[in-house]
Amino acid sequence: MASAAPDCQFETIAKSIAVPAILYNIPGRTGINFLPESILELLDRAPNIVAIKEATGDIAQMMRVIELCGDRLTLLAGTLPADNKPAAGDRTQEEH
Repeated sequence: MASAAPDCQFETIAKSIAVPAILYNIPGRTGINFLPESILELLDRAPNIVAIKEATGDIAQMMRVIELCGDRLTLLAGTLPADNKPAAGDRTQEEH
């Protein structure tokens, strides 16, 4: 499922706080995937969103976020694609 209505909720929360905000894109747990275009629109409406933790494992989607948002947003990768193995000491999403 792509993002739609939840954008409004994140915008409301981000605008109600006086500190930087971080989005967490974890569609495997929420059923909602923040698409790169939606993230860019959200940044325009709530500039205190400074980062996103990406847990999709979709490298192409992560690269699109970087392409669209540039230095306006820090991208933190939280899940590796299935063909990559975590480095020594890394924790997987399932371990949290």
